[in-house]
Amino acid sequence: MQGIERRSYGPGRRATDRQGARSAPWARILALAVAIALVAYALLVLREADRPRREAEAARIEALSLEARLAASQVEAQANRAALALR
Repeated sequence: MQGIERRSYGPGRRATDRQGARSAPWARILALAVAIALVAYALLVLREADRPRREAEAARIEALSLEARLAASQVEAQANRAALALR
């Protein structure tokens, strides 16, 4: 059963199916390369902007580690003094 065609324009599924409506392949590749370059640049800028926070976090962790070592050596010294006092 043949239905009535609802489209008023000529044959073809979409207007973009015609070759003339498409952009050149090199233009699409160029646009993709520019987009990738912009994303890479944005990631580098964000990484550099985050560096002070990362350095501060590393310094805080190092200070905490040194503080823990100092506390451990103080406890060890007290234990040694107590052991000597009990002899």
